Amino acid sequence: MVDNNISLNIVTYNILIDAHCKDGMIVDAVNIVGTMRKRGIEPDVITYNILVDAHCREGMVSEAENIVDTMRKQGIEPNVVTYNTLIKDHCLRDRMAEAREVLQLMIKKGCAPDIRSYNIMINGYCKAERFDEAMELFHEISRKGPVPDTVTYNTLMQGMCKLGRVSTACELFRKMIASRQVPDIVTFHILLDGLCKRGKLEEALKLFQAMWNSELELSIVCYNILIGGLCKAGHIEVGKELFHKLSVNGLKPDVYTYAIMVNGFCNEGLADEAYQLFRSMGDNDCLPNSCCYNVMIQGFLRNSYTLKATQLLTEMVSKGFSADLCTATFCNLYLYLSSLGWLFSAYWSLYSAPMRILWENPQHFNASLQKFQKTQHFTCQKLEQLAGLNQQLQQVKLICCQSAKDVTCGLLPKSPSAASSIILDGGIMWVSEWTALQNAVAQQF
Repeated sequence: MVDNNISLNIVTYNILIDAHCKDGMIVDAVNIVGTMRKRGIEPDVITYNILVDAHCREGMVSEAENIVDTMRKQGIEPNVVTYNTLIKDHCLRDRMAEAREVLQLMIKKGCAPDIRSYNIMINGYCKAERFDEAMELFHEISRKGPVPDTVTYNTLMQGMCKLGRVSTACELFRKMIASRQVPDIVTFHILLDGLCKRGKLEEALKLFQAMWNSELELSIVCYNILIGGLCKAGHIEVGKELFHKLSVNGLKPDVYTYAIMVNGFCNEGLADEAYQLFRSMGDNDCLPNSCCYNVMIQGFLRNSYTLKATQLLTEMVSKGFSADLCTATFCNLYLYLSSLGWLFSAYWSLYSAPMRILWENPQHFNASLQKFQKTQHFTCQKLEQLAGLNQQLQQVKLICCQSAKDVTCGLLPKSPSAASSIILDGGIMWVSEWTALQNAVAQQF
């Protein structure tokens, strides 16, 4: 452009600098700033904001702060975008004290924070599980301004649900309606997910019905959340009914819908029905992805369909997909246990739906597992030597150091109330069917 006698202005340079920054070419972007200065064009606040944002995204915080100092020396005061960028970076790195200092500094400098400034701060507090401070800030802006928007409420409700305070989130939702803030689809996603995860299915269904009655356009995500909650609670038939209503409501199930249903069937011991649904995905123009294959394979293993699991694993690899951490760990545990001559089908029945486990004391369970490891010389080092499972080694270590639920990435189904069960010395309650299994694993407990 310069060679063709076309002059470049600050807008053109800013576009060029932004493009280089987004491509990770920060050094080149800085060089362009030097070039434009030589041509008599000084950078403006937008130029500096682009550079500050780029350096923050690359973790170069001190350099970003130096750029802000340079701005001031050039007589250009940072604006709300500059400060918001710095606040966001501090929040992302869990440096809430520094973020608060930047917020106070911008007020001191006469730059009024906007609602996005406060939303960033509130989100940072929520992610750091400092919910009381998030609420203090919310009450502060409710009194002084700016007016909380939908993002503010969504952020707080998300934080509440994350901490298990679903009832508090519902109260805030009612306040949101009273303040005439219009909830969006994300608001309902958050509440539905929170209610389902806390087992409050009746309230979740009422909310879903209210969404339907309000003629709000329901997304497949809403259905996935509700179907997942129903399946997790063992209401597979209700989940199945909702699944079949998707087409009536003009929606198509996606890969996550299928994965949820497949996992739900497998948790109820209906591996054949799960596999039938898995194979029908192509009929609905929804080919299974890596997630679906892994869920189906893990379902087969939990139901002792080891041959089918092996066949499906081969098929998955042939399609270019990889086993995830849980699938790989389970398969390699199968190889290891088989090499010891153990009855693996009995071992896997530990994870099957008819024989649920009630975790009374995770610490005792882990102690029993450690005793089991010492007795059978079942060490992390042996697993590593067996299959070179460097990435999966940490997962195996979870057996020794975290709760039993963490061992299988949350794949163990929850136990219903068992009519007859016993409590073993290790502090674990098993359903009575497990006691009938006579194998090396059972004897270690």
